[in-house]
Amino acid sequence: MFNIDVDNTTTSNEYTWTNDTSKEYTWKNYTSKLMTAQEEFWQYNVLQMSSGIHDIGDLNWRLALCLFGAWLLICVCLSKGVKSVGKVVYVTATLPYILLTIVLVKGLTLDGAIDGVIVYLKPDFSKLLKLQVWMEASIQVFYSLGATWGPLFTMASFNKFKNNCLRDSIILSFIGEGTSVYAGLIIFTVLGFMSARFSLPLDKIVKSGPGLGFIIYPEALGQLPGQNIWSALFFVMLLIVGLDSQFGYVEVVIVACTDNFHWLRSRRVKFVIVVCFANFLCGVIMTTEGGIYIFQVIDWYIAAFCPAVFGIIECIVFGWIYGLDRFSRDAKLMLGRGIPVFFRICICFITPSILLAVLVYSITAYQPPTYGSYKYPDAAVGFGIFVSVFPLIPIIVCAFIVVHNMPGETYKQKITTAFRPSSKWKPAIKGIQSDYYENRTVQQMRFFEKVKLNLIGENF
Repeated sequence: MFNIDVDNTTTSNEYTWTNDTSKEYTWKNYTSKLMTAQEEFWQYNVLQMSSGIHDIGDLNWRLALCLFGAWLLICVCLSKGVKSVGKVVYVTATLPYILLTIVLVKGLTLDGAIDGVIVYLKPDFSKLLKLQVWMEASIQVFYSLGATWGPLFTMASFNKFKNNCLRDSIILSFIGEGTSVYAGLIIFTVLGFMSARFSLPLDKIVKSGPGLGFIIYPEALGQLPGQNIWSALFFVMLLIVGLDSQFGYVEVVIVACTDNFHWLRSRRVKFVIVVCFANFLCGVIMTTEGGIYIFQVIDWYIAAFCPAVFGIIECIVFGWIYGLDRFSRDAKLMLGRGIPVFFRICICFITPSILLAVLVYSITAYQPPTYGSYKYPDAAVGFGIFVSVFPLIPIIVCAFIVVHNMPGETYKQKITTAFRPSSKWKPAIKGIQSDYYENRTVQQMRFFEKVKLNLIGENF
């Protein structure tokens, strides 16, 4: 470990150090005045950080091998399809809760832990009067649940036709948000301990960022007997959680391609290898000495605006183009009951309005990315903005292709046809097709008739 004495009176000192390969590095202190051993190890030994995004530096072979190993595991797990993933998830979804509980129990016994819990749980009701708090909460809930993201649609397509997806969505929403609260509680028990140990306020202990989990949790695990074993188990858990999340996103690409190009189904294993290797190559640049800066700017922008746009589009499509009454009848075939009036109002009006507010807030309250006290140059910010709008490009391209291939003499006729639900749309199960209703052309109704149909149904 490198013991660097950081001057408490300055924030722009340069330090030169040498690692075991006799290669000299220069690091400029842009970070906080206090640095724990865990934070020092994370920045100088694991990441081997350069001075900024302009200094990519050499490849960190240890990180590159870890990245390759992670993608190799993903490739093996996905090669046999979603059934093999389901078996793996039984372990990957339960083990983290066991280890988190152990860390919490130990964390609560540390000096100052209760003070951290009090800071975490003590409400400040005056904050509820600020619009920014509500906007930030909406963004957090929206992103943490993964709404509008591909994995939800992909994994849902493997469910049985009559699976109670409404029940599943409610349960998983509570579990997901409950897990966030639970993990936050653990973080603050350790922050309370570190605050008491260093006699500093909690907000001065450690910076937020992608390395937070590599700094706070090891501090708690270091207080356990047999700390090396628990630390190893924790990082195995961290690997498992990362793989668990990545399974869904990679499966989206695989399923989308195999559904559109059927000849890939018989070559699934080879295709999975190609996809995983391509992703590995894309991630190699983040294993360089300046890779953490690239990671931060991509992480900052990749979900900045597009998820809200996707959500608005989906509400418009299901609520007004396909028609919510038609969608409610589809749900009744699967669940035995239609969509309640409250959810109809949410889909048609409340949800798109909130998402529009979130989108406007995200744009108006935009702040350039930072890493600690490091500020990114304009070129990096421009690259990040491109990253933020890049997911919209496939939607625009595919929409143009669909409209272009629609029957009609003019583009106005083609667009009108494209916005009309297909009369061929019906359940894939033949036994249910006889009960399927005839589609009603909502587009030919007046606006208020369409609103009434979407909100209260046809037979109200």
